[in-house]
Amino acid sequence: MIKNKKDFWAGIFFIAFGAGAAAVAQENALGTLSRMGPGFFPTALGVILALLGCCLSLRALLFSGYGDGSLEGVNWGVLGFILGSVAVFAVSLLELGVLLSISDWGVSLLCRVSYTE
Repeated sequence: MIKNKKDFWAGIFFIAFGAGAAAVAQENALGTLSRMGPGFFPTALGVILALLGCCLSLRALLFSGYGDGSLEGVNWGVLGFILGSVAVFAVSLLELGVLLSISDWGVSLLCRVSYTE
């Protein structure tokens, strides 16, 4: 029985992301400890992240955390606004340059922060 759903699903995400990073890093040579190859560090980070996810998921199965541990719904408006502002920044980067794109992105984020529902 899962006692803390937030920690459990965060651990599962860490495991999946770490395993994926370690798998992608296998395209490069690992090397040895004395002569590390280009795939050694990403593989090590992926394995460490997956192990951290295992610890987090096991803790969520054994101990109840703070609060009731229930998951909240996703605020699709905020998520869409953040992804949209990053997309506008990426598209305007070539046309406007770095400084204007950053200021455009910052203004759009400030408008969203100042807007209260």
